[in-house]
Amino acid sequence: MLAIRAVVAVLLAAGLAGAQPTPRDPLNVLSFNIRYGTANDGDNHWSLRREHLFEVLRERDADLVGLQEALAVQIDEIEAAVPGYAAIGVGRDDAARAGEFTAILYKKSRFRVAGAGTFWFSDTPEAPASKSWGNDITRICTWARFVDRDGRGFYVFNLHLDHQSQPSRERSVALLRQRIDSRAFRGDPVVVTGDFNAGERNPALTALTSGGDPPAPFVDTYRVRHPDEAVVGTFTGFEIGNTAGEKIDYVLVQPGTEVIGAEIIRVSRNGRYPSDHFPVAATIRLMDQAVHQGPGRGTAAVTDHHEHRFENPAEWAKSFDDPARDEWQMPTRVIDALQLTPGMKVADIGAGTGYFTMRLAKAPAAPTVFAVDIEKAMIDHIVQRAMHDGLTKNIVGVLAGADRTNLPELMDLVLMVDTYHHIPNRVAYFTALKGRLKPGARLAIIDFRKGAPAGPPEQFRFTPDQISAELGQAGFGLQASHDFLPRQMFLVYGMK
Repeated sequence: MLAIRAVVAVLLAAGLAGAQPTPRDPLNVLSFNIRYGTANDGDNHWSLRREHLFEVLRERDADLVGLQEALAVQIDEIEAAVPGYAAIGVGRDDAARAGEFTAILYKKSRFRVAGAGTFWFSDTPEAPASKSWGNDITRICTWARFVDRDGRGFYVFNLHLDHQSQPSRERSVALLRQRIDSRAFRGDPVVVTGDFNAGERNPALTALTSGGDPPAPFVDTYRVRHPDEAVVGTFTGFEIGNTAGEKIDYVLVQPGTEVIGAEIIRVSRNGRYPSDHFPVAATIRLMDQAVHQGPGRGTAAVTDHHEHRFENPAEWAKSFDDPARDEWQMPTRVIDALQLTPGMKVADIGAGTGYFTMRLAKAPAAPTVFAVDIEKAMIDHIVQRAMHDGLTKNIVGVLAGADRTNLPELMDLVLMVDTYHHIPNRVAYFTALKGRLKPGARLAIIDFRKGAPAGPPEQFRFTPDQISAELGQAGFGLQASHDFLPRQMFLVYGMK
């Protein structure tokens, strides 16, 4: 029986990456600190401004709204006054209805909720009302995974950081990143909304939006569309005409997301704002794979790897296992060149539908083959193939993680076919991989050459020298190079 390690996974994926998914429908997203309904705000009390706030929500007609400083009664009133929304979230004081919600409003007619929760920014993030990092006020984040009408999922994380404690803000963002990185569907796009109580140069924000190693995971939608705008204050204190101060409210998206529009909504009625914060809005198109373009209008940022989901094995098998592939993939010659011997343990990383996994397992040396992929559907597909072909004794399915293979044993050989270009943070990834290799183990990389037909976009292809340079940093040295494949490089490395 196949052993499957069910661990969350991210961008690593297998196979031929030529097919492009249908573009997603645009999303209209709003982040809105609506100010506590119980605050003693005089002429700006909730009862005197709520109709204006309802009007703003109706006019904007956003698909998703991240609310901050929302109390249960305010959410109830919004749902009654602005039909079509449902709310996700709990009160921070009791995980029920007491205290502030960082609620997410969503269009019931468009989205299905496939998972949701709230965590507390503290050392005990599952404990209601907990706080640990110098903040006097409890702070929380509510998240949800939505499935759109096209069946594709994405995540929203909505938060409110502390207004006084910088250590709390920074540690809260660190926890946020951990939670985002450990989401169950690592290939799903992520949107972050919130009142960060932090300006654009504050480390609590730049930890998400500025360069580094690993690269920053998000960009501010407003800055994608308005990179040079100087008047960006989003907190008014109810002072009409006040646009000074820093931008502290955000809609953040991942690099590669198409930002169609973004704005700070500065609307008033009868000398009154709907809240003491301006809502911020963005119209975006989430991407199933990153678009590698230079920074500019409409493109969030640059990525160094090709992001792709492979969730439907039956469909992908039509191309991955097409008999016509054998002509240029030459699997028999590849396996012969790998020089398998009895008793070897071989990892097929990016196994996809099992094109090489099955052939390796059927080779005369009969190695134990560990089929590694981030897509559980692909692993399940290989399980069924192995059972059908009577290969369950020497095939092991492994669900991979973001920065690790999750291999349960040390390997003699690792094979990566058309997978290298999918891996983010490659030097770190391959450095970690060394810990799962036996002394003398080999790493075989097969990936599309520049200019070859099919395969990933040209900007996600590498020369042999580029691959060798990256793997050299990770502690590997080139041992052999085979040139018989018409479309692909075939490079074999050993540990230095």
